[in-house]
Amino acid sequence: MWMVLCFAGMSQAQQTTFSGKIESPTGTFAQLTFITNYLTGESQTVKAELDENGAFEMKFDLSAAVPATFSDGNEITAVYLQPGADIRMSLNTEQFDETIRYEGEGAAPNNYLAAFFLKFEDEPVQIEAQQKIKELAPADYLQFAQEERTQKEQFLAQWQQEHALPEDFVTHQQQEYLYTYANELLQYPRYHAYLNRAPDAEQVELPDLPEDYYDFITEAPVSNEAALASEAYRDYIVQLVGYKYGQLFEGMGAKDYSNWFQEQLALGKILLQGQSREYFVGKMLREAMRYDKPARVAREYEEFVAQHPAHKAVLEPIYEKVLALSEGNPAPDFKLVDLEGNEVALSDFRGKVVYLDFWASWCGPCIAEIPHAKALKAHYEGNEEVVFLYVSVDTDEQAWRNIIEKRKLNNGVHLYAGGWEMAQEKYNVQGIPSYFLINRDGSIAAYQAPRPSSGQTLIDLIDKALQQQVSSTSGTDGEEGGQ
Repeated sequence: MWMVLCFAGMSQAQQTTFSGKIESPTGTFAQLTFITNYLTGESQTVKAELDENGAFEMKFDLSAAVPATFSDGNEITAVYLQPGADIRMSLNTEQFDETIRYEGEGAAPNNYLAAFFLKFEDEPVQIEAQQKIKELAPADYLQFAQEERTQKEQFLAQWQQEHALPEDFVTHQQQEYLYTYANELLQYPRYHAYLNRAPDAEQVELPDLPEDYYDFITEAPVSNEAALASEAYRDYIVQLVGYKYGQLFEGMGAKDYSNWFQEQLALGKILLQGQSREYFVGKMLREAMRYDKPARVAREYEEFVAQHPAHKAVLEPIYEKVLALSEGNPAPDFKLVDLEGNEVALSDFRGKVVYLDFWASWCGPCIAEIPHAKALKAHYEGNEEVVFLYVSVDTDEQAWRNIIEKRKLNNGVHLYAGGWEMAQEKYNVQGIPSYFLINRDGSIAAYQAPRPSSGQTLIDLIDKALQQQVSSTSGTDGEEGGQ
């Protein structure tokens, strides 16, 4: 496999080779995935078929060192690619992480990453770390996070002494450890409160923090263009702005978050500079298009792509898809199978109001909405003008059937999508649960409609839709068009 990868503003590309042999492979090909533009979020995937011995080879041009993910079937591992490197990998999927080895030019940082994973990121370590979040008081957790970061830095320093790791790799890892540490401390108060909440608590009570708890923020600069290659830093930008946003309203009682996008965006523009600000605005726009009404992001979108045209290739397809889902436009039709194996189309319910719910059996927030969904259906019991349509993105059909039976989800219409493809392609669903309200005439009444747990807010929307009369000329029949 030969591919040329372009990094804007980088040095001249060099041919890079990544090859290897996989024993007991779980897939038919190996692949590398990495971000090619940290500002826009664009990524690149390089694939190579495995031969009969499990061997593979990928060749591509690379103009800058980049962290990447290697995958074989359902197994993944972190790697570090350098221009001109010739890396040879070996592993046995029966003990995937324990058997990874690298040889050749560029092997040293990758052998480090394999050893680092076993020491700091393997599943038992992660389980223990999560338990610490629940069990430790704030001062103790602060000490734990500091010690963990120190251990990582000492581990890196020892490897640097013994294996002469590249300077750019060492800098990258140091940034990862700093911003991972900062993210953990930002997450701790709410996560600790959530894990220790009372079973019947409607709200969680945040723990009292030491006065010096947030001192780490001065050590972890939020505008740090040199760290954009660090995933932990990119997460930190968003998390810190979110934390500062929450601080603004601390102690002010109930807060209306209907303008969260505009408010956080404005705050981020104040807190951030240069490319860090550019990344944040692009990231926020991508997120807002998932959850907010198209009209509410239109002005920011137009201004941003005019100032930063490199983002248009990423944002425009998302924006156009979201615009097509604006209120009043035809709801995209689809046809799926129900519990009895019958084909059911959205357009079958024309003339009725449809509350469309994308969910899955494994989705915790989806399951949490079930009692509220039952109460909502009870409110409309006997009203045949309202249809509750549940589309599962499960890939395990039996798991879908089992949870419907276990939770006694007998009311409503249940359809099986067998994955995300339809939900993402037609309704821009990037996360679940996700809801839409559809008018009698097949037009969209609410994009990202309120959840069942919103109570009267949702009931008012449904009642308003019920008042609409069907026009003989509105909507479009056909599976590929609107409802």
